[in-house]
Amino acid sequence: MTSETGSEEAPDVVRLLRRFGVRAFALAFVAGITGMTTVALVLGLVGFGLVLVRAGGQGARGRRGW
Repeated sequence: MTSETGSEEAPDVVRLLRRFGVRAFALAFVAGITGMTTVALVLGLVGFGLVLVRAGGQGARGRRGW
């Protein structure tokens, strides 16, 4: 039995979130074709955010301020 650390499971989580992001893009495309523009816009933004997510927030810890 091996114990998993946060660094080992972070790439798996990022991969899963990116997969959800791609699915959100696909749903946004379908919603746009069917005329649901608001739903398409929201799904597109959610997909964009999920595709660009980073592992573990390592970049955010070292920054000071905005």
